[in-house]
Amino acid sequence: MTNVKKMVKASLALAAVIGVTGFNAARAEEVPEPDATLMDAVSLELGVDLYSHYVWRGMLLTDDPVVQPSVTVGFAGFALNVWGSIDTTDLNERGTGGPTYRMQELDFTLSYDVTVADVVNLGIGYIEYTFPGTPFPRTSEVYASVGLDVILEPTLAVYWDFDEVEGFYANLSVGHTFELTESLQLSLGAALGWGDKNYYEYYFGGWADPESSLADYTFSASLDYAVNDAFSISFILAYSDFVETDVAEAAEAGYYNDDEASIYGGVSFSYSF
Repeated sequence: MTNVKKMVKASLALAAVIGVTGFNAARAEEVPEPDATLMDAVSLELGVDLYSHYVWRGMLLTDDPVVQPSVTVGFAGFALNVWGSIDTTDLNERGTGGPTYRMQELDFTLSYDVTVADVVNLGIGYIEYTFPGTPFPRTSEVYASVGLDVILEPTLAVYWDFDEVEGFYANLSVGHTFELTESLQLSLGAALGWGDKNYYEYYFGGWADPESSLADYTFSASLDYAVNDAFSISFILAYSDFVETDVAEAAEAGYYNDDEASIYGGVSFSYSF
């Protein structure tokens, strides 16, 4: 074969390679890759808490250990949370007249949070409370919250139960987190609650003539350990009591309080994707 023929064949082969490569490149440009930014905006968090008691707004609802799992899906400031409380004993079975059950509460929360000027945190939400296997009726709340990203991070949240209770509950909280190591944090917090007349009439039936007043206060501490970027463990200890004597006596009559105050603790596991 002459050198001229060799050069012609080499040129044709090179052109074919360039043509195929260009065709594949064009096809690659025509088919866009998945939008990684959109996927990154979606978050999923799984959690489970193990507590010695179930205390809610100062009320000792279960004076035995409980397991409280949760799932939260978030996107662009919106979040949908499903949370449950499971008895490890049959304490709350009495009075139901039915078979033994474990799941005593299942709540659904839809919320939206936004930060304004890098310092003001605003939130709104809707909560649906359900009580499977218990004689308690479902009820619904809406809430609004405002918090400041400053020292002690003060946050005020106001809840309105427009369903069964038709009453208001407000909570003012503060807290601070200390960085002990790169993976270990100590979080301290305090909260003060307030309820209106309708709130007390519904939840504190033992109070003969309720009126709007301060409700409960809580002090809490947690030791939070980040095992890795996704998995964390927290050890929690809390103390809760009522401000007003009338509220404490009404709660003691209806929520299994052997004494007026509640000291409880537990461990929390969280995994995020």
